[in-house]
Amino acid sequence: MIQSLDLSNNNLTGPIPDFLSQLPNLTIINLENNKLTGSVPVGLIERRRNGLLSLSLCGNPNLSGNFSCKKKNNFIIPIVGSVVGIFCLLSVAVICWCLKRKTEDGKNSKFVNLLMRVHHTNLTSLVGYCNDENNMGLVYEYMANGNLQEHLSDSSSNILGWEDRLRIAADAAQGLEYLHYGCKPPIIHRDVKSANILLTENFQAKVSDFGLSRNFPTDGGTHISTVVAGTPGYLDPEYYLTSRLNEKSDTYSFGIVLLEIITSRPVITGTLERIHISQWVGFMLAQGDINSIVDPRLERNFNVNSVWKVVEIAMACVSPNATKRPTMSQVLMELKECMATEELSQKKQMGYETELGEPVEMVSLNDSIRMLRPSVR
Repeated sequence: MIQSLDLSNNNLTGPIPDFLSQLPNLTIINLENNKLTGSVPVGLIERRRNGLLSLSLCGNPNLSGNFSCKKKNNFIIPIVGSVVGIFCLLSVAVICWCLKRKTEDGKNSKFVNLLMRVHHTNLTSLVGYCNDENNMGLVYEYMANGNLQEHLSDSSSNILGWEDRLRIAADAAQGLEYLHYGCKPPIIHRDVKSANILLTENFQAKVSDFGLSRNFPTDGGTHISTVVAGTPGYLDPEYYLTSRLNEKSDTYSFGIVLLEIITSRPVITGTLERIHISQWVGFMLAQGDINSIVDPRLERNFNVNSVWKVVEIAMACVSPNATKRPTMSQVLMELKECMATEELSQKKQMGYETELGEPVEMVSLNDSIRMLRPSVR
């Protein structure tokens, strides 16, 4: 049970999670000298006022709330004694606080044990878990660059280039392929979305948040029947209507992520029409101009053939009929081909010569667009 938590001097950002006030055994919290924002949760303020909690918040200039910065040395009891300890505690702080109310102890234990056996470079590593009476918290590795959704949003100051987006898509596809075909038994994620694709310091993508994941039978069954769960906009419509879940439900959700990567548009617009991203892309494809679909912030700095191919893959993934969707192995293979096309295009644009020593003929993007009219599956 967590009694003391020292996360000072870690450059943590964002608001303080409300769930901290629900940990009954927590008596010391040190969050000094970070970059926290927002308001201090009311529950923490009340517990401190009642003498139940030592709360240290100094050194967070953007944090609002009624708290004092007077030092009380007798209250500050650091519990971190090593780099490993810092890492583990920091992991607790940055896993989006995925604390879930325990329902069935046996089920949760089996789920955690399963995740501890899942190891892949494109899946977030489960460090362990915290079990505090009625709550269970999963502890994942720290991901320095947050999630993909943040980097695709209009408010992001870091605009991902097309080659970077392709690499991130391929990384995520590789993680899902491992869940479907590399795990025994296979695992269906059930909540694939851009917010659940996390990025390392070097922008390597890792699929995260397996809270809704389900094992898939290996006895030849085509699906499992289960209560519908997932995120609106990413949810497989066939699964939603029939409650029949299989690996193609993840393929659908991944197709929506691909459309986000291409367009940087929200999955469902906030307008009165509430247009889904797949409907919008389908409508724009009829116009035949790829530049009307791609994120305009890329400023046409991409190979048109590569973009068209990714659009084609995405639209195949979001087919209403699950049997017509590709497997994640097929998706990964085609994304790698797109990456190869893009890399070759970049080399040509840098004036590289072919193996025969002949100079490469450069073709403008506008000419390529007029020449290219592929049909979407």
